[in-house]
Amino acid sequence: MPKYLVQWEVDVDDADRPMEAAEEAWACMQQAGSIANCFSVTDKETGDSAYIDLTDPENNNVPEAMYAKYSGSDSADSMQ
Repeated sequence: MPKYLVQWEVDVDDADRPMEAAEEAWACMQQAGSIANCFSVTDKETGDSAYIDLTDPENNNVPEAMYAKYSGSDSADSMQ
C-alpha cells in the first residue's frame, strides 16, 4: 500500500508562539464553510508530488506517474 505525506498550509501572522499558530490553523480548518481543501501530497517512496484541490473535479496537476504506479492505469480518470 502506498504511503503519502499530506500537507495543508496556511499563513498565521498574529500568533506569539508555535502552539498558538497551530491552534489558529486548526480552528481555521474546522470553521463552517472552511476552504481548507487544498493539499500537497507526496509519494514517500518516489518523491513524486502533486497539489490537490478537492474542489477541482479535474485535478489536472497530478503527475500521471502517481496514478499509474498504484492503480495500474496511466490516467487520472481512474482516480475518480
